[in-house]
Amino acid sequence: MCSELTSIVDTTTFDALVKDLANGPEQKGPAADPTTRIVIGWGRQDRLCLPRQAARASAAFPSANLHWFDHSGHFPMWDMPREAASVILQATQ
Repeated sequence: MCSELTSIVDTTTFDALVKDLANGPEQKGPAADPTTRIVIGWGRQDRLCLPRQAARASAAFPSANLHWFDHSGHFPMWDMPREAASVILQATQ
């Protein structure tokens, strides 16, 4: 987990991202629009957003499909890139 978090902080866009999240306009997601396809991907080995928190995310986005990445931590696109790409492609077709 430490190496994952360190790699985030070391990216060139991290400071701008944190600044935008802290000071930018309120983010409005598609949660209220049940016609929008949403997939929540959650790693069963995630130590940052614990798997038990997936129920809270599902409640916030009731029209979403929850996809569990069985062998992934917080970054399924790094841990399981083929499966992550497949989930994204299925959701956008």
